[in-house]
Amino acid sequence: VDGWDDYEITGKASGKNARYNKIPVESAYAQFKYIPKELTLSDVRLTILYTGYDMLAKTKVTPSPAKGVFTARSIINDETKSTIRINGLSGRGYPELLLRMFAGEKIGDELAKFVFYQPPSITANGIVDLVDKDMSHTNMRVNFSGDRVDYSFMGKPLNLAGVSGEVHLSKTKLHINGLKGRIW
Repeated sequence: VDGWDDYEITGKASGKNARYNKIPVESAYAQFKYIPKELTLSDVRLTILYTGYDMLAKTKVTPSPAKGVFTARSIINDETKSTIRINGLSGRGYPELLLRMFAGEKIGDELAKFVFYQPPSITANGIVDLVDKDMSHTNMRVNFSGDRVDYSFMGKPLNLAGVSGEVHLSKTKLHINGLKGRIW
């Protein structure tokens, strides 16, 4: 509306049984504040379903539990910069799905190479560019730690136990830093 440049809308929102960027969401809840060109979600609670998503269909792993539960201090959609800022996200789930939700298919495909037997613990903070193909504003870190993971290293299967590491997304690169684990 012309002349309505200075307003604020606040409230609470929840939803069930939806998809966000092709990821099945069982439930979502957040408090929100909207000012022109910026939506801030706080006290975010999100439950992602692994059933109904073919991520693990190509592996021998059956997801257990059948869903991932996450919380976040805030998620901010800045329409001016076309970015999403994620602050204090944590929970247990598959890193591939989490990054597919916010950073897209290509990044998710890279993380799909790590096949976790159980959902690892995850923390995430950072910014994801929503529009720019070179992801010039992207700078996000996702830390994970889990029990067992399979990974193909130089064409050979590598089985790791007690695995941990960090995924760092910046511009057009995905770095996996500090990958640790025991070969079993």
